[in-house]
Amino acid sequence: DAFLLDARETTVAEAAEILTDIMPPSAIELGGEFPACFISFDEATVIAEKLGKRLPTEAEYEYAATLRGTVQFPWGPNWDPNREWILGPAGVSDFDRTPTDTPIIGLYSNVAEWTSSNMYSYPPIPMPPVIPEMLRQGINARRSVRGAPGDLIFTDQRQFEQVDGPRFRTGI
Repeated sequence: DAFLLDARETTVAEAAEILTDIMPPSAIELGGEFPACFISFDEATVIAEKLGKRLPTEAEYEYAATLRGTVQFPWGPNWDPNREWILGPAGVSDFDRTPTDTPIIGLYSNVAEWTSSNMYSYPPIPMPPVIPEMLRQGINARRSVRGAPGDLIFTDQRQFEQVDGPRFRTGI
């Protein structure tokens, strides 16, 4: 089905305006023009809903970030192994932008993207019935995160990007 994605990530300033009572101080210190980061799945969902939007599904993210599955990276097929990860303002990138009429900026660089999808085996397979219910609920509670390397979601702001591209996924 058709879906829409914003052309850039939500900024710290936009997120702080919505989450004034619960926004982690470390994110506010980054500066208002930076992408909202250091936020939980629940906070990301609240931000999206307050803006009249929703988080994309994992499939929607990959569809957009690989130009309908035709390239490995949002900007095309080429990879620069020397490009260093540097956290920067939302909507500003000299390379991570889709070649579309309205480019989507930062699908793979800057911060990782929460999706609304649960983290299942890929492709989804049914869990065996022998898994205890408590463990089953814990597995289902993890959300799929796409884009940046998973450790950039909450911690280190300077890393080398991973060659896996937007198909890299982790569950949190």
